[in-house]
Amino acid sequence: MTTESQDIARIVERMREFTRLPKNWDHRGGEAPTVAAVEDAITFVRLLADEDYQLPNAAPLHDGGVSLNFENHDLDLTAVFDGLGNILFTGETKTGKRIDAEKIPFERKTMEKDTASRAYLIDYLHRIL
Repeated sequence: MTTESQDIARIVERMREFTRLPKNWDHRGGEAPTVAAVEDAITFVRLLADEDYQLPNAAPLHDGGVSLNFENHDLDLTAVFDGLGNILFTGETKTGKRIDAEKIPFERKTMEKDTASRAYLIDYLHRIL
């Protein structure tokens, strides 16, 4: 297994562990991320790996979603997976310019097979990353 494959495997395992978080895991009533949110985020990470993007930091969200955070020299970008088939992108440049939130439909099964859907998402990422 290559180092990149090992890195992806670690992120995938970490995200799958999110579903086992207890109720109130954040001491504020947080719900464990849903299996759907985790699997959507995993599909997205694997898609990024195919495109040679940097791997993100993953975090559980209070409402049952998953957050993937990307940082590069110019931009901090967050992709939120709600488990309902959407990704919400938000971000900020290092100079403080905000990237308006944009919600993009994300269907795991479609993304895995439909090259047009994948191409649209990859094109979007090329524009903002």
